[in-house]
Amino acid sequence: MSLTSLLLWGSDLLHHAGCLTAKLDAQVLLAHSLNIDRVSLLLDKQQLTDQDSKKYKKFIERRCQGEPIAYLIGRCEFWSLDFDVTPDVLIPRPETEIMVEKGLNLIKTIDHPHVADVGTGCGVMAIVMKKERNDVSMVATDNSCKALDVVKRNAIKHRTSIDIRHGDLCEAFKQEEQFDLIVANLPYISSDEIADLDLDFEPRSALDGGKDGLDIINIFLNSVFRYMKPHAPLLLEHGFDQNDKINAIFSQTNQFLPAQTLSDYSDLPRITYACKK
Repeated sequence: MSLTSLLLWGSDLLHHAGCLTAKLDAQVLLAHSLNIDRVSLLLDKQQLTDQDSKKYKKFIERRCQGEPIAYLIGRCEFWSLDFDVTPDVLIPRPETEIMVEKGLNLIKTIDHPHVADVGTGCGVMAIVMKKERNDVSMVATDNSCKALDVVKRNAIKHRTSIDIRHGDLCEAFKQEEQFDLIVANLPYISSDEIADLDLDFEPRSALDGGKDGLDIINIFLNSVFRYMKPHAPLLLEHGFDQNDKINAIFSQTNQFLPAQTLSDYSDLPRITYACKK
């Protein structure tokens, strides 16, 4: 079977399985199976072995069952950079780039800022901010050792020096530590919603925010201010319908100035930030 025929076969199977990006996914998976880029693939000059064909067909089968393309190929793009991902971490959302951009803007006048990325996952925010601002002293924390293994690989891959720490929320911070900026992408989906989702591939612990989805965020906001310099901003990613409740939590701590909310690429409220008093 030629590469063209194999691509058509894979694309057709994915299309009938309900995949909205069937043609693209078929190309990405075949290129990954052959360890070549998509441009080389489309030239149709690659020699195809039986082992290559079997490998590709297995990838197509898994994709038809709903496994995310990023987990299949073990990487994803963020900030136009290539990052390793595994099922131990969530696949970074494009909207998270908004939080990175805003965070960098908020510290643009600070020399050698001390910054924390809490719930770092695969480390995209910490690594991108360090690459954009080499003078940043960056701390990346997560309560998952397996996730931190992925962060370490990505830090090496992108030649960035960041302080990678294991700990739940503020537990990874040093007693007298004070940050100029904290960004956090914590679990914010309610346990009831989680039960209704098909989570065959994503790590549940990175999504489940408790009864109303805000249990973890509530705990975090009521303790994190102790590790923030005066007027230091804190940015949180959250569900599109949670901004009012998060604003209320910020206010109830009596430790922050009035919060502001940013919209995602679909014009939905997705990121809320506030500065410490």
